[in-house]
Amino acid sequence: MKAILILCLCIVAVHSRAGRRDRPDFDCGRWCRSDGYKPVCSTENKNYDNACYLECNWKYKECDGRCPCYRPSIPDRPDPRGPFCYCSKYDPVCTNEGTVDCESKAKCEGKYVFYDSPCMD
Repeated sequence: MKAILILCLCIVAVHSRAGRRDRPDFDCGRWCRSDGYKPVCSTENKNYDNACYLECNWKYKECDGRCPCYRPSIPDRPDPRGPFCYCSKYDPVCTNEGTVDCESKAKCEGKYVFYDSPCMD
């Protein structure tokens, strides 16, 4: 009786680990191939064919697309309790959040200025 119980427990233990991604012999290609080619870049600056391959290898995504990831440098947002942002004259600029009355107000609000004129819709 003990032998049967031990055998059953061993079968359950082996069966419960089947198909898990943490096994060293897990076949990521078998599970991820069907997701197609949608490249992603990991935080380690390595390309993966799709997010499934990335996650299967226990990595984190930096961005969609191939490495290196491009991110415009957007200044940190200022403290909302900080200075009042205003313009001494109306001179609109286009920012990452749309048209703003002037460049100094955009920078004060922590927005990235693309060019010195209103945004085109």
